[in-house]
Amino acid sequence: MVGNNKSNKHGTDNEENDDNRKKQKLDNNSNNSVSSNKLTLSEVLSDEITKLSKQQWLKEVNTKTFDSNLVEKIYKDEMLKSDQRVQLLELSHYLENYLWPNFNKTTSTNKYHIMSILMMVNEKSKEGLNSFQTFHSKSSSSSDDNSEQEESSPSSSFKNLFESLLQIDLSELTDIEKCNFIKFFINAFQNVEDVLVRNECLKIVSYPIWLHLSSGRFQQESQSLSEPLEKKLRLFKKKIEKLSNNNSNSIEIKYSNFLLDLMKQFIESLNNLERLKSSNFTQFKESLNYCERFLEFMIDLMTQITTRRFFFALFDDFHFILKTSQSEFLKSNDDKSKSVLEGLLGILKVYYNFDIDNFTGEELTKDQATGIHYQNIQELQKIVFKNFPEIKEIALRNVSFVESKSDLLNIISTLSQERLNELSLVLMKYKKKESVIEQSINRVSLYPTEKLLWNETAIPNTNYNNEKALPLPKLNLQFLSFNDYLMRNFVLIRLESAYEIREDIQDSVKRLSPKFIQSNTNTTNNNKTTFTGWSRMSLQLSTPFKIINVQPPIIGEIKPKQVIGVVNISTSSCKPHIRDEWNSIKEHDILFLITIQLNNNNTNNTNTNNNNFSDIVKHVRGCEVIEIIDNNNNNLNNNNNNNNNNNNNNNNNNNNNNNNNNNNNNNNKNSNNKNNNNNNNNYNNYSKAFKVSLDTNQYQEDLESSSLKLYDTFNIVVRRNPKENNFKAVLDTITSLFNCKDYLPDWFSSIFLGYPSSNNNSNNNNEGEEKKENEFILFNDTFLNLNHINKVYNDKTIEITDKLKEEQENNNNNNNNFKIKFNNENNSILVDTYNNNNDNNNNNNNIIIKKENLEEIKRNKIEFTSKQIEAISSGMKRDNLTLIVGPPGTGKTDIAVQIISNIYHSSPNERTLIITHSNQALNQLFEKIYRLDINERYLLRLGHGQKQLSSTNSTQKDFTKTGRIDFWLDLRLKKLDQVDKLAKSISVTDDVSYTCDTALHFFSYHILSRFEKFQYDLSLLQDDDDGDEKKIKFIKENYPFKKFFIENSILKNDKLFDTTTTTTSVDNHHQSLLNIKKNLIELWNYIKEIFKELEECKVFELLKSPNDRYNYLLLKQSKIVAMTCTHAALKRNELLRLGFKFDNLLMEESAQISDIESFIPLQLQLNSNEIGDAIIGVDGDDNGNGNGNNISRGLKRVILIGDHNQLPPIVQNQSLAKYSHFDQSLFTRLIRLEIPHITLDRQGRSRPSISELFSWKYKGLQDLPLVKEQLQFKLANPGLAYDYQLINVDESDGYGVGESEPTPYFYQNLGEAEYIVAMFQYLIAIGYPSEKITVLTTYNGQKNLLRDVFKAKCTPQDPKKTQYGLPLKITTIDKYQGQQNDIILLSLVRTKQYGHIRDVRRLIVAMSRARLGLYIFCKKQFFQNCYETSMVFSKLLKRPDKLIIIKSEQYPITSENARQINSKLDENDCFEIQNSFHMKSLVESNE
Repeated sequence: MVGNNKSNKHGTDNEENDDNRKKQKLDNNSNNSVSSNKLTLSEVLSDEITKLSKQQWLKEVNTKTFDSNLVEKIYKDEMLKSDQRVQLLELSHYLENYLWPNFNKTTSTNKYHIMSILMMVNEKSKEGLNSFQTFHSKSSSSSDDNSEQEESSPSSSFKNLFESLLQIDLSELTDIEKCNFIKFFINAFQNVEDVLVRNECLKIVSYPIWLHLSSGRFQQESQSLSEPLEKKLRLFKKKIEKLSNNNSNSIEIKYSNFLLDLMKQFIESLNNLERLKSSNFTQFKESLNYCERFLEFMIDLMTQITTRRFFFALFDDFHFILKTSQSEFLKSNDDKSKSVLEGLLGILKVYYNFDIDNFTGEELTKDQATGIHYQNIQELQKIVFKNFPEIKEIALRNVSFVESKSDLLNIISTLSQERLNELSLVLMKYKKKESVIEQSINRVSLYPTEKLLWNETAIPNTNYNNEKALPLPKLNLQFLSFNDYLMRNFVLIRLESAYEIREDIQDSVKRLSPKFIQSNTNTTNNNKTTFTGWSRMSLQLSTPFKIINVQPPIIGEIKPKQVIGVVNISTSSCKPHIRDEWNSIKEHDILFLITIQLNNNNTNNTNTNNNNFSDIVKHVRGCEVIEIIDNNNNNLNNNNNNNNNNNNNNNNNNNNNNNNNNNNNNNNKNSNNKNNNNNNNNYNNYSKAFKVSLDTNQYQEDLESSSLKLYDTFNIVVRRNPKENNFKAVLDTITSLFNCKDYLPDWFSSIFLGYPSSNNNSNNNNEGEEKKENEFILFNDTFLNLNHINKVYNDKTIEITDKLKEEQENNNNNNNNFKIKFNNENNSILVDTYNNNNDNNNNNNNIIIKKENLEEIKRNKIEFTSKQIEAISSGMKRDNLTLIVGPPGTGKTDIAVQIISNIYHSSPNERTLIITHSNQALNQLFEKIYRLDINERYLLRLGHGQKQLSSTNSTQKDFTKTGRIDFWLDLRLKKLDQVDKLAKSISVTDDVSYTCDTALHFFSYHILSRFEKFQYDLSLLQDDDDGDEKKIKFIKENYPFKKFFIENSILKNDKLFDTTTTTTSVDNHHQSLLNIKKNLIELWNYIKEIFKELEECKVFELLKSPNDRYNYLLLKQSKIVAMTCTHAALKRNELLRLGFKFDNLLMEESAQISDIESFIPLQLQLNSNEIGDAIIGVDGDDNGNGNGNNISRGLKRVILIGDHNQLPPIVQNQSLAKYSHFDQSLFTRLIRLEIPHITLDRQGRSRPSISELFSWKYKGLQDLPLVKEQLQFKLANPGLAYDYQLINVDESDGYGVGESEPTPYFYQNLGEAEYIVAMFQYLIAIGYPSEKITVLTTYNGQKNLLRDVFKAKCTPQDPKKTQYGLPLKITTIDKYQGQQNDIILLSLVRTKQYGHIRDVRRLIVAMSRARLGLYIFCKKQFFQNCYETSMVFSKLLKRPDKLIIIKSEQYPITSENARQINSKLDENDCFEIQNSFHMKSLVESNE
């Protein structure tokens, strides 16, 4: 069958499918994200732990009396034996229903009970669950005593737990228990946003720990305290001294001693590692794991201001870094065992040396850090003078002498070993701190090398299960500073990109099939590596790589300014389409030069083991293409630039004479095509050369290590998919951000770093409320009418102004813009109407001009809900952060568009920047923006998704930079044509429509003068009894532009200037005159608008090149600019150079955008201290058009819209996602920080029955009335018995196979694919439009198989066969997030492991894409056992697992008596489909 052939095709090592490699890796990673020890539901239910839980603590079963002996037994026999047993206990709600409810004074002293709680919390954290939510519900004992009731409150119970933990003697715990003990505190400090946790955690890092400082350090640190805090510390010290004298075991002492005791215990364990390694290797591994986790804990404490503030002094005074570094284990040669420990210690040193004020959180400037260093040197000199008289010469020397290593060694070499050891403790503290930026950023190569690529410690594999610490930075909730934030993200992005690059290189090397050819002679010089295979993404170098230019360093640096080399390749062996891909390489593309060398030891060893690849791939260096030359050394870039210049000059000539535009354009196209063809002939030559720029940091490192010979050994070059190869641009952007000063406005910066309490968003809300007391909020067309306002604010007293009352009485409020003033004191609002100062809105009341001669009036037609109005209102506030959580189908995009529209109208001089994760979302936003009353001339769409927008959007408008330039040029021609007609109508024969400038002169000298004379003559007519009649007659006979309006059919009718119409009475004359004057105002506004638009078009005559025109659009004209987050990262430097400014940022899909990708768009403009001259000045005079000339200088609004319950940012390396939280979005982080947010609570996408499949995840989510009332939601899906159904597809439907894996992690299921295609054919056969159907799957392998089967069976090449067409889309769940369709056919693929769908976030996305029908194809017996998806599958399994069709129904349903969704099925009309073969035969029988 076709399906089988397609499956086999995907299973081969066919280079045509090379573009699927990245998708396969994603499938692999997501599959690995589910730990291998996951259990099925049947295994869970049959396990002894489950049976025990049903007897003891599950709510469905009667609970027996609590038994502490049972807790001890479970702890010893189950929890300490296997992680899987702990997982089972977590699934049975052991913590929630047994351990925690029975935690009280009695059990708080039970070690096994406490440790069991700790281990369950750690298990929840490992699974990504909210591990501390359980502690918020506490109902311990049923005592009637008030004190006992107080004890059982959540805060007191959690406090009791913490105090119990502090009293545990760590020396009595095993290393496994100590590791769990520390992991609990790691998890606790990562959840400090929880007030319950924060209140207890911060006690152990508060000022009482300073009591353990040395006397001198205590005195020094106390001086920096505020007077109230210093007094508290002094009193507490006296209290502790008194308690200590009485040998008290007070909890206060425990809190103050806790961290010091932990550090002592750690040092003791660390010093035992070397001994354990040789005596007890199992215990050594457990103890090493504990030590690694402890360093992780120390890093966590040092990376947040709230925990670092007091802890740093104790940490420093304890000499933790020195004591750890001097341990025997870390000084040993066991590089592999200590690699993680060394990496963690390195991170700890970075934060120990971080230049920051530990109390204020202000990062120190370079001058401040230098000043503190000099003070430390002086302090060192005093110590030496006092305590080391034998080297007192140091105390008399200057700072530079003390900083000199050689000079210092000469003096201290005279000391004895004992005295030298004493001095070393002192010197350690006063060592000059190396700049974190210098150490971590400026000296690091942006390209990974072979040392990094195959370093498993630096780039862990994807099978990480969160059981061990990793030497990686974490993206926690809080950061020390913006430099700290950037540094962590820089490291993680570099590692993530290195992981992806490693996978690409390994794939290319494997496909090249290198072979070792040994020479027949005895010399090894003739031995060589040859390649017997081929790779689409790599080629052999045709000539050796050569470095042609090494530019000298700039002043102050030692690395070269630039290193340039030449890469030569030949594409003669490539297929034409692959040759085209190599020919498409352009400037700034990234290539990788690789040396592959085989020898006798690694011959033909190219399997997927990283260690084997590291033996074969000797060297890897990245480079950036800066110039492309052909075999004749011609610069192809320059040729292309010359062509562009010719285009520009020709375009400029077009501006000089609009009568010759078309001819010139055609000539330009012909000449350009000739030039391009000539260039292509040169470029398509098989031999190619790229001038490339190498990383100067890496070159300097190679130079210093005498490794420059490696550049002569490169033998292949590897390219990558351009869409996945933008890492260097992102890293460059982050590097440039380190030099910024003011990152964000004051109202947002503290919130962003994770400290909302210091500058809380609610303060801004209060300011906004006060402001609303004094002024109206302009809601534009947000409200449909007054009834809509009454529905939204039904809890407030609503007052309306006299103006609005009058309009209500006259029924003249259909197109009102409402403004509201809020009065919070008496809970009332005052409602009024207003007109926008926007010419478009004047068209609402046009009387005489035809609609086709006016811009279309577009207004909001959505009746927003109360929550949606709240979100819109918040988004309009100045100096405000708005977070909007939007469950599926709740109108996130509509809200975003309305906020944009409201800001556009209420603040016409402000620019709004729109950021999305995908081009699809950006295109959807633009389509909806266009439907509102926003003039399209102010819209600009940037990025590579422009082609998709222009080709798929229903408006057929091109909002790209070229499209906007064409729009203005086209508008210019249209308006000049109107000017020409206007000139002819008043008998002006000059060529006034030659340019915009001549047209504007024409307006001043001819139009305006004539109109003013007409007004003056009209005013001379007397206001007597027949004055109105005379004026009417004068207007009709002498209006200067009458001929223009009549001859060009602009008016609805010609009665305005019809002299034959008369009126009889004086009153009628007066009323007619008033009406005529209104018409004249309308006509004059129409003429003025022509010349106003020409005034805006004028600049496109003055600017000669497309680049200048684009810059003008971007900097001056556009008010709404949109791009993806990726485009923002790539183009930041260019936008800064131009001087781009914006006032508001709206980010859609923000939960899918990583933290750093959310930050970079906020940095697309220079702050007030860094504004330089732009290419086109942004400080120009305002021309009155409001076209961006007055764009203000600060960020005023940040609106983030997303849903953290759906899929997070994609991270390929799961160790970075799980351990480092690299998949954390800014949106999710702010939600966790409990920043005020608005959750939308009404969905209008899916039928109520379908919404039940995902609404359980969202508290309070309900259906909008429309999904209950509209006919399409009431009626059943024609031809289908149910609106959703699980359709069982077992191995018998898959030709005996079920799930298959033709290549690693490329999962397919032919049975499900065939069934889905057959069902699609059935739906098409009964009348369903193909665009109403979308096919989704969980895996890219299945997606490709589906596309192949659909192509073969629904669009056959044989014209005699039925052409069914294709569904709207065939894609993965991940790619379809944010989209919807009427009918969704979903394939779950797997029959051996659950895989992707086990992630509840992915499950929510899958269940929420369908509007009317959802049909899931999977193996029922397999997925009904999946525990995580049981909430959904329990609903699905209530319906038959065989597809039921209705024989008599066709699409669409025309009868009013059609079957309702809840109607009882007619059994005689139902037909059960047994399997895919049955469905195929049914379809074929009807063809």
